Amino acid sequence: MYNKQLTISAALFVVVVILHPLLAYCQSQNVIEPKMILIPKGSFIMGNEEGDLDESPEQRVYLSAFYLGKYEVTNEEFAAFLNDLGRETDGRGRALIKLTGEWNDARCRTSRYHGAFLVETGYKEYPVIYVTWYGASEYCAWLSRKTGKKYRLPTEAEWEYAAGGGDKEYKYSWGNGRPIRQRGGNIADESAKRVFPAWTIWNGYDDRYIYVAPIGNFRANRFGLNDMTGNVSEWCSDWYEAYSVGISTNPTGPRRGTDKVKRGGSWFNPPDDIRVTKRDHVVPAYADFSLGFRVARSIED
Repeated sequence: MYNKQLTISAALFVVVVILHPLLAYCQSQNVIEPKMILIPKGSFIMGNEEGDLDESPEQRVYLSAFYLGKYEVTNEEFAAFLNDLGRETDGRGRALIKLTGEWNDARCRTSRYHGAFLVETGYKEYPVIYVTWYGASEYCAWLSRKTGKKYRLPTEAEWEYAAGGGDKEYKYSWGNGRPIRQRGGNIADESAKRVFPAWTIWNGYDDRYIYVAPIGNFRANRFGLNDMTGNVSEWCSDWYEAYSVGISTNPTGPRRGTDKVKRGGSWFNPPDDIRVTKRDHVVPAYADFSLGFRVARSIED
C-alpha cells in the first residue's frame, strides 16, 4: 500500500511539475498572425483647423502603401506573447501590461496563474487593455521575430489616413454623419448613460455596450478596418509634438519626446473626443481601461 501511494504521488508530481509548464509552453507557441488590410498609397489633409489647438495647422501628407491590422490586438493574442516571454515586464523592468488594472467592469482580463498567463473565459476576442506603449511595441517586435515579418505600430499619419478613409477625410471612421446601429462604433452612448448619468453622450445612439466590445462587432470602414473610432484608443509609434507647417511624406514624428500619441477615442469618450483628427498623448508607461493598439507593417516588409 505504501509503495502504491508513492507511485501515485510520483505520478502527480509529473503532472504538476512537468506537464503544467509543458502545457504553458505549448500555449505560448500558438502565435496568432493578425489579419492585415492593405492601405493604398495616397495623400490627405492631416489635422483640423476647427478642432483643438494641437490639430493645427492642417498639412498635406503623402503616404506610401502600408498594411494595418483589421482589428485591435486581442487578449488572446497578447496572452500568447506574454506566455512566450514568461513575464509581464520588458528587459528593463518596465511594465508591458497592468494585470491588476480595474475600473468598474473594465478590467484587465488576463491574469497569471502558476507561471502561465490566462485570459478570462469569454474575453479572448476582446481588445487587450491596460497595455503600455512598451507592451505594444514589444509585442510588435516579438511578432516580427516569430513570423519573419516586420510588424510595428502605425505612425500617427498612417492611423489618421486609414481611419478617415484616405482622401475622403471623414470626420469619423464610418463617415461624416451620425452613427446608426452597426454603422457606428462603441462610444459613450445611451447604454453608458444608464450606468453613468452624468456622462456626455451621443444622444439617441445605443451601441449596446457600456464597456469594451468584442473586435469586429461594428461595420468596417471604407478600407475594411474595424473599430477605428471608439472601442479602445490606440497607441501610435510617434512621440508627440505640435504639427509643423508644410508638406510631408511618410512622417514618423520627432526623434525623441516625453509622451507617445494615442488615437481613436474609446467606449469612454463623448462625441467631441472621437473625431478622426482628435489627438491625445500620454507617457509610454501609461495604461488604462480604454487603451489598446493594432499593428502595422510597411509594404516592403
